[in-house]
Amino acid sequence: MKLLSALAVLAALVIPSFGDYARTVSYKGDILLRCPDRTKSTVNVLRKHADVFHVGADQSIDLRLSGKSFEAVERYFPECKVVIEDLEEHVRASEERMVSSKEKLRAWAKQVMVEMVSEQGVDVDHEEALSRLEAKLVKDTWFEDYHDYSAIVQWYKEKAAEYPNLGDLCAKKATKIYLQSLIHAREWITGAVLMYSVNHLLTHYGKDLEVTKILDTVEIVAVPIVNPDGYSYTWTSDRLWRKNRDGTQTSVERMLLVPQQTRKNSPIVGAIDIHSYGQLVLRPWGYTLNPSGDDGKLSALGEKLVEAMKKSTGQTYTSELSYGLYQANGIASDWFYSEDAAMENKGIRAMGYTIELRDDGNNGFLLPASEIIATGKEFTAALKTFVKYTTSNPIYLSSSRQASSGHQ
Repeated sequence: MKLLSALAVLAALVIPSFGDYARTVSYKGDILLRCPDRTKSTVNVLRKHADVFHVGADQSIDLRLSGKSFEAVERYFPECKVVIEDLEEHVRASEERMVSSKEKLRAWAKQVMVEMVSEQGVDVDHEEALSRLEAKLVKDTWFEDYHDYSAIVQWYKEKAAEYPNLGDLCAKKATKIYLQSLIHAREWITGAVLMYSVNHLLTHYGKDLEVTKILDTVEIVAVPIVNPDGYSYTWTSDRLWRKNRDGTQTSVERMLLVPQQTRKNSPIVGAIDIHSYGQLVLRPWGYTLNPSGDDGKLSALGEKLVEAMKKSTGQTYTSELSYGLYQANGIASDWFYSEDAAMENKGIRAMGYTIELRDDGNNGFLLPASEIIATGKEFTAALKTFVKYTTSNPIYLSSSRQASSGHQ
């Protein structure tokens, strides 16, 4: 094989997932609006006209709506301001960053090949050598980009094969931590960050005392894509699609299936539902303003998570009740902490949290891939704190009931 041929093959193989991205839905004429007043009546009115992107800790609400709808909203809510004037251009800019990232990686791959040939005398005619180099480049640059459904599935399969003994070891632990991402299809950063944390735990086991202790004592259950058909749709049609697509099973039903199966052997003591965006750490309850009977513990842990993330990357997150953001029924964090779930979880209320990752709204669901690693680092720091606290301070249903009674 000629050198140029080898480089061409390598360039084509380095980034396999981007070729599957092909948006067909246009956002021409759509804008992103930010309204400071989000009283219940305001939100109910705005929801009829718009797609709610985000509700902020500062009482603001981000809305995607058409130009025609904007005229009606502006008439009744003049305090609302346009954040993104042309959503189509905003999405295109994100896509251009993806292309630029691929081109940079390809250029780097070619440079690596040239250096190996000139300095180390690598035989580029050898298919196996080329294959090994391609695999190394993909591995080294994996967290510099987003990946589609099939690539993510393949990544987890490869990790399972690479660390078979560690998987068996974790499955025998007395307690579990449950993590999930991509229940909302457009929140790409959540799946990337969960992969980053899983990779950190796997690659640091036996080398880092803290990670080793965690995996020696706790089983980590990670569900990377709760909404697979919806996520695939964001790659093939509509980048900003949120829900599932098949119409036969809701994302909530899918979400509940794995925890119901995994807690049979040992209880789940803590669970994190990973979302974006807003940089928030949310705890029960979401359906009522009344704090839970265990709010002291839950609030303390929330603050510890915020502190861990701040220490890791300098980013500021806000800890609060889920209801403090907005009323939400049937959310994952409430379900994990609920009495019904505890009765089937060996009498333990799992400390359930929703963590909204970066950013604060400048990029929203289109967070650049260049922020994956930094966001992954801050979430991993929070995860380590989460594991240590939940395993050391489990909430038992019996004591929780007494606390709830006393609280009221």
